[in-house]
Amino acid sequence: MRKVSVKENVYFYKVISGYCDDDRAIAILEIYLEGYRHTPYVINFHCRGDFYGGIPLSEGVLLFNTQTHLTELVNLHRPYFVRLCILKALEEEWDASTRQVNDFGMQFLTELNLDIAPITPKALQHK
Repeated sequence: MRKVSVKENVYFYKVISGYCDDDRAIAILEIYLEGYRHTPYVINFHCRGDFYGGIPLSEGVLLFNTQTHLTELVNLHRPYFVRLCILKALEEEWDASTRQVNDFGMQFLTELNLDIAPITPKALQHK
């Protein structure tokens, strides 16, 4: 587990990823407040993945920011991105005393003005 500090608190985090089917994969970020190992904030990213290129959010992927018109490296292992997810958890009033699951990680990326089309599974692009 890795450690990051946000707003004078220490958090630990880990990234888990796996393949679902076809080109669908999931990258999971679990965040724990120090001393609360059994009640994480979990954010699921249902994204594209393949056996050759891996799972983009776990490996690192360049995504276009529609607000700044720059590309950003998005990687769930980067402390910068983990801090953003922790701030999101706090915004959702996660207090670390209960486990909370956010199944809309991809939507969170769009809230950050990132174009997720390159990492959206083909099956979900036509819906």
